[in-house]
Amino acid sequence: MAITNSRLISYAEAQLGRPYWYGCFGQTANASLYAQKSKQYPDMYNKWSKESFVDQYGERVHDCVGLIKGAVWSNGDPNATPLYNADQDVSANGLIKLCTETGAISTIPEVKGLVVWKDNHVGIYIGNGNVIEAKGHSYGVVRSKLAERPFTKWGKLPTSFVIYESKPVQTCSVTLPVLFKGSKGQAVKTLQACLDVYGYGIQIDGSYGPATEKAVKDFKKKKGLGSTDEVNHYTWQYLLN
Repeated sequence: MAITNSRLISYAEAQLGRPYWYGCFGQTANASLYAQKSKQYPDMYNKWSKESFVDQYGERVHDCVGLIKGAVWSNGDPNATPLYNADQDVSANGLIKLCTETGAISTIPEVKGLVVWKDNHVGIYIGNGNVIEAKGHSYGVVRSKLAERPFTKWGKLPTSFVIYESKPVQTCSVTLPVLFKGSKGQAVKTLQACLDVYGYGIQIDGSYGPATEKAVKDFKKKKGLGSTDEVNHYTWQYLLN
């Protein structure tokens, strides 16, 4: 199942700060996964101590192309378990070959969700000269400046991976606090008013109770934002758009 470019970016943003494990696409790191991958790719795992991987158990992990595959195989949901698809299991170099349009990095259009490539490595262009990439075990998933990275080519992913929305992905410029069950105040009233616009019909009382929690979880699930009760920056973007 393909996802939109906005969902690809939301998924990638949710992975910022998480670890890089070669050969992974969003699985939860544990001893079994480490044993499997270190046996499968010994050269890529023996470069670092086992302890550096053990410290990352419990985290969602990706390699560079796995960040894109993980987004697609999780339907853009950063909390879902990725469903492996052998037909889409390609390397970074294989992915750029699948792209329907490509060009020199100096000609990259302002289209969010394009893949950026250099030999054996890819990242996701998120607009305004920025890239999200699973950079390596020493870095994890990071946001980078395109101009400061050695990418040589851009590509438009095939529709079997990503559907590019015809309108630009809009973002919210309003700064609002992170909310969760038990929060109170004017920001909660704003949240409840937004949910009311989407048809949830909850009381606008400034108290984040069970009804608000249920509405938030349903809204986030429908938008591919996970299923927790937390209303963060990404949730606000979707609510206020």
